[in-house]
Amino acid sequence: MIDHNLKCIFIHIPRTAGHSISAILDYNIKNIPQSERLSRHAFSFEYENRFPEEFKDYFKFTFIRNPFDRLVSAWIRCYKLYSNKSYIAKSHNDVEFFNSKIKPEFTSFIKNHLHLYVGKSHFRQQYQWLRNCHYDFIGRYEHLSTDIQLLCSHLNITGYDIKHLSATKRTDFSRYYTEESKHIVTSLYKKDIDIWTRYNKK
Repeated sequence: MIDHNLKCIFIHIPRTAGHSISAILDYNIKNIPQSERLSRHAFSFEYENRFPEEFKDYFKFTFIRNPFDRLVSAWIRCYKLYSNKSYIAKSHNDVEFFNSKIKPEFTSFIKNHLHLYVGKSHFRQQYQWLRNCHYDFIGRYEHLSTDIQLLCSHLNITGYDIKHLSATKRTDFSRYYTEESKHIVTSLYKKDIDIWTRYNKK
């Protein structure tokens, strides 16, 4: 999203509390002129192409998340949203996969299907939103409250209410993984893991 009043561009990576952040920024797609609308999860280059001058001058930010945790969240979210018809499933002629009636175990999804979906929206690697862009601020999902406060300080936003919208309800993400599934995810999301580790040390 782009906000001309705050002079900022928010690159929304799926499953990183983007709905909560948009709410704080009081973002409503209905209030955005059609000519300025991009997809919810547009890449930085799409903003640069559409708004070249603003992209150079505006405050650019995004949020990232532990790849293992994000993957569990994406898996649960897709079943919740697309229990019968999934754009992910349809794109691979595998409609039944995201049908809640036959929901397989998470481990089965990782072993047999993740490689098909790793380039699709919720499952796409986060680094693809981060490359070729100098961000002014990269927040961390694991430090959401603190980093939103820092963000709002940068943007001079006051009177905000931190609410975690669109969250998935579940147990700790680590309980979903076996040693084998962790190895698979580590291989597919190595760049994301390296990035998250680097920023989480700050």
